[in-house]
This record gives sequence, structure tokens and C-alpha cells, in this order.
Amino acid sequence: MSPLLNKTKIVIGEHDYDTNNRNRLQEYVNKFNLTDPYYSFNYGNVHFLALSSVIPFNNQSLPYKLLRDDSIQKQFVSDDLYVASQNKSINWIVVFLYKPMYSSPTYHESEEFLRASYHPLFDMYGVDLVLQAHNHNYQRSFPIRYNATNSSIPVVVDHNPNSYLNPNGTIFMTVGTAGAEQYNFTAQAPFIASQFERFGFLDIKIADNGTKMIGTFYNDRDGNEKDRFTIIQNKLA
Repeated sequence: MSPLLNKTKIVIGEHDYDTNNRNRLQEYVNKFNLTDPYYSFNYGNVHFLALSSVIPFNNQSLPYKLLRDDSIQKQFVSDDLYVASQNKSINWIVVFLYKPMYSSPTYHESEEFLRASYHPLFDMYGVDLVLQAHNHNYQRSFPIRYNATNSSIPVVVDHNPNSYLNPNGTIFMTVGTAGAEQYNFTAQAPFIASQFERFGFLDIKIADNGTKMIGTFYNDRDGNEKDRFTIIQNKLA
């Protein structure tokens, strides 16, 4: 990793955190020059926020499922997103984390606690894109908002399959396509616009003076485009 350390941003996954070996987590934090396993940074006109979805922040003896809703991380996220939303030089907010908040039925279920804790904040501060992991397949949601009545059925704000103009919602993606054995789907959730089992990578570009986000998934076998979405914020022009 040495030549890539300054170009690589990480989030902690379940194999990186072991309650019986706390030094393992610290090794990752030290190696990537982090103060905490949750953090943020700006790149151009994009604000990135990294969340840790597997570590109990209030009490290290508690399992993740018993995390209190007023955790240190949540306060950091709330403060960070507020500052980013007020920054006139930031046009886009992208969040990335390990465990999925939303997913079609597949090997790992989505995390109700995560979406209840954080999706309302994403709605409040205009998060554009959430990148998730854990499931070894590809999923892309429509722009969605949190449903307080039943969080497993988010509100779809735009049913267009791949092109969105000033959507008032967040696109959630799972891109577990780097090489591990792919997980089968048993169905497609109604809030998911595109899903498949395929190795490849997602490329995100910001174009047109910062007013357009283009996401393209390329098949690793032949380099062909497998999925694409575009978000246009003409209010920024």
C-alpha cells in the first residue's frame, strides 16, 4: 500500500475491527493517518464523509446493535454535514460506509439502526450519494428519502431509471464487485433502480462546471458500460 497511502481513503469493515484485538483497528487508523475511524475531507467541490458502521463509540463493551443514538460519531456527522451544507464552494456531498442502510434481498440484510440514525440527517443536509459495501454485488437506488413510518420502504422521489434533475433525495449504492464471490439476489427491492452480479468498478465524474455528477459502472471483463446514472443540479449553474 505504501505508494498509494496518500491517495487511498478507507472505512472500517467487520474484518478490520475485532473486539478481541483492539490493536488491529489502531493499526488501520495509524497507517492511513486518521485521528478517528470516522472523518471527512473535501476534494474539489465535493465533500466526502466516511462513517464507521461496525464500532460502538459510546461504550466499547457494547455490541454494535446496542449503540446509543447520541453517539460521538453521530454528533460529528451532524456537525460536519451542517458545515458542508453551508459551504458555498461545496456542490456535492458523498457519504461512504461499510454496512448497507438499504439493500435488495441478498446475503446480508440492511441495517435499520444505521438508516434510522443517519438518513434523516442526509435528508436535512442534502447528501447526494451514499456508497455502501458488505454485499458482494451491485445495487443502485432511485433518489430516496427516509420513511419514518417504515424505514425499510423509503420514499422514492424520482422513478426515472438513470437521469435526475435536482432530485430531493439521496442515491444509495452498493459496489461490492472487486473480486470476491458474488452474492445472489432473491428479489429486487422497489426502491432499487439497477442491480446485478458482476465484477467491475464504479467511476464517478463531476462535469459541466460542477453541476453534473456522472456515475458509470464498467464490466471488468471487457470494459463495457453496464450501468450509468446522471444527477444534474441546474440550480448551481
